[in-house]
Amino acid sequence: MFRLLVGAACLVLLDGCGGVGGAYLVSHNITWSKPGMTTQQLNADYYACQKENTSDPQGGQSLIEEKATKQCMAARGYSFTESGF
Repeated sequence: MFRLLVGAACLVLLDGCGGVGGAYLVSHNITWSKPGMTTQQLNADYYACQKENTSDPQGGQSLIEEKATKQCMAARGYSFTESGF
């Protein structure tokens, strides 16, 4: 639940940035991007991929599930960068 709230807060903060070069979603230390996408579409795609690849919605994702979510997003045309914070 905490991760969902943090993700939603990031979307609200970054909503104004999405119109210029694409939309962005920051999750943990990963920033997702896809030129021309709206924040709403990015949010929907991310949570759909996360839902498809999470066995326990209350417990978060394992490393394998996170990798599957990244692959799902890549298949939808997104790229990501990881930061070290």
